[in-house]
Amino acid sequence: MNGAQNTRDHNMHAGGGACQPIRKFPGQEETGMKKKLQVGLAILVLCAAAVAGWGVYRYGQISKAIDAMNIGNTTDDSSRAYDRPSIRQMKRDFFMTGYLYAFFYKSIADSMGLSGGEKVLDFGCGSGAPDIYIADTLSRSSGSLTCMDISPLWQRVARLRLAAYTNVEYICGDITSLPIKENSYDVILVNYVIHGIDKSLWPGIGKALARVLKPGGRLHINEPDEEGHSMSMDEIRVLMTGSGLKEVSLVRTKILGLVMPRNEGVFMK
Repeated sequence: MNGAQNTRDHNMHAGGGACQPIRKFPGQEETGMKKKLQVGLAILVLCAAAVAGWGVYRYGQISKAIDAMNIGNTTDDSSRAYDRPSIRQMKRDFFMTGYLYAFFYKSIADSMGLSGGEKVLDFGCGSGAPDIYIADTLSRSSGSLTCMDISPLWQRVARLRLAAYTNVEYICGDITSLPIKENSYDVILVNYVIHGIDKSLWPGIGKALARVLKPGGRLHINEPDEEGHSMSMDEIRVLMTGSGLKEVSLVRTKILGLVMPRNEGVFMK
């Protein structure tokens, strides 16, 4: 028995069993971690370079497409005239809203709760940033989208963005004087529009929007709530209820809860 015990002890001390831990040399763990960090950083740099390269390529495509519209000279970048943007402004807007801020505009379209069969008006459509998602939803059924704006230049950019969709029509002009039939639309989107219009014109715009909205239809409004660039919740509420619409919801929110504070409202006729 003593011989068996001695043999077992000898085997264990000789390293023949699993009892021996794997020894690591000093600094071995740190070296391995450093290599992993270096590989991770290299992958991150490659991904960033790929994204940047793709962005340059897409911006080049956008530039060519807008240049091909042969708009000619409009205003320079210092101009604040909304209806006559510069070529550079149009290119920058198309790229920024279509790619860098795409998640924001998709969330606006998603929040409208469209089933696909509605007749939708985007009042003050600009370059049509959320409209590509709205048109896509409506194209799955019998729905249609009307893009309305006072600027023919921005409408041309919207047409470029939405060229793949056949369920979109375009109206250029002032909603208070356009001959649109009453009760024409199931849903109206007003996205960052009214805050930039002279306040003396708000009542007429509110009444015109209410007039073309169908009974039971919804108006979705999003306006910024930042110092010097805003339309307050009270201003939205007074305008919409004063135009004959009923408040469904009205809240203040931010993108990812962090930036671009805005007031979001839903009103019903």
